[in-house]
Amino acid sequence: MYEPLSHIDFEGQIPFSSPFNMATKKRKVDAEFRVFNEEWGVKYFFVETKDQKASCVICSESVAVLKEYNLRRHYETKHLSTYSKFSGKLRSEKYESMKRCLETHRNLFTRKFAENESVIRTSCKIVHKMAERGKPFTDSNFIKECMMEAANDLCPEKAYLFGSISLSASSVVRRTEELGENIVLQIREKARNLLRYSLALACMEQQLMEEKNMAGVRKDLVGQIRTQLEDLQIPGALFIHCIIHQQALCGKDLDIFCVLKPVVSAVNFIRGHAYHRRFQAFLEEIYFDFCDLPYHTAVRWLSCGKLLFRFYNLRNEIDAFLNEKDRADPQLSDPAWLSKLSFLVDTTSHMNERSLKLQGKDNLVCDLYRIIKGFRRKLSLVEAQLERENFSHFHCFKEFCATIAEDVNLDFPKKIIRDLKEHFLKRFSDLDRIESDILLFQNPFDCNLDDVPVELQMELIDLQAND
Repeated sequence: MYEPLSHIDFEGQIPFSSPFNMATKKRKVDAEFRVFNEEWGVKYFFVETKDQKASCVICSESVAVLKEYNLRRHYETKHLSTYSKFSGKLRSEKYESMKRCLETHRNLFTRKFAENESVIRTSCKIVHKMAERGKPFTDSNFIKECMMEAANDLCPEKAYLFGSISLSASSVVRRTEELGENIVLQIREKARNLLRYSLALACMEQQLMEEKNMAGVRKDLVGQIRTQLEDLQIPGALFIHCIIHQQALCGKDLDIFCVLKPVVSAVNFIRGHAYHRRFQAFLEEIYFDFCDLPYHTAVRWLSCGKLLFRFYNLRNEIDAFLNEKDRADPQLSDPAWLSKLSFLVDTTSHMNERSLKLQGKDNLVCDLYRIIKGFRRKLSLVEAQLERENFSHFHCFKEFCATIAEDVNLDFPKKIIRDLKEHFLKRFSDLDRIESDILLFQNPFDCNLDDVPVELQMELIDLQAND
């Protein structure tokens, strides 16, 4: 049985209140796919914008809906009295002229926006390269000076763009923090799709101790790192941990603390007071290669070696500056203390070089173990050379020893190398115990069957016999 057509009137017309009419009434204009008619340009002085709207070339106002009535109403209401006198060819020429002027202004803003984006992107790329190589933030000023020299010679018309790249120390700090936050976001996003992963760590211990203020962090470092990963919303990891720090040089050695104390004191005095700008101006006056003295911070994990290197090269200037400010330190002119400092400069340089290798991309556990074994052999080599008073691999120490008349006491260098050997032997004893597994993973064709687990021997024979 059919339902009565009660919603249709006697004349067969659909009433306003019917469901079909209501749906038609609520339709959106965007669904009508309106297009701009080229005739409206000369007729009403309008052009189509990139977002599919109409813009008046006279007053630059936009009309959201591409409908002739809307354009005509705008033109007749605001511009008819002024532009009605233009007709025919004169009207077309006037329209084209105003259209070109509007496009010129738009292109100017578009180009400026694109240039600003390029400048910011270039600044981020430079900061990223500096962070990758562990460069001090203050090196950015030197980088910009080099860029300006190149721009003025090669493309002087673009020199203003190079000059607008923000590379001040504060900008580099801010960009580095932004890059770090972005890396954390990327890690969180990628970690959602991972079942297991390994995490190679270096120079984290002091950072954890200072930022988290953790008691007994050395005893349960992996557990504390797991806690930090949870704070970063990253699930627990299967660790291959190789944790090293420059503090391995020092430990609780009072002698080394006495060497580093004047360095820290001098840097804090110069950087922590109003004398900082005076010190920078002092360096500029004598045309020195270094424009500033960096802080030693835990976040910038290469900064210990960088600080000692910069301090050692500026030792005479720092001594003169402190004497001028009545803050003279007799150790800055003490040959015994300077010899220890020069040796620490070289040692931290070797440590930084080794740490950078451990931080390289695509390193497997066999690569890390190879680097560690190589560094152990280097320590044995320099230990034997120190016994023969051969300082070939300690350039600053060798240079300093050549400038003084008396013999240098080698007890301090020998103890440093001896302690480092012991530290690296204990720290990576876990890797030593699984050396056979690492060698099997690295090159199964060169493994001894007797050193391989029984369940892998048959498979290994097949593999080695396969030409």
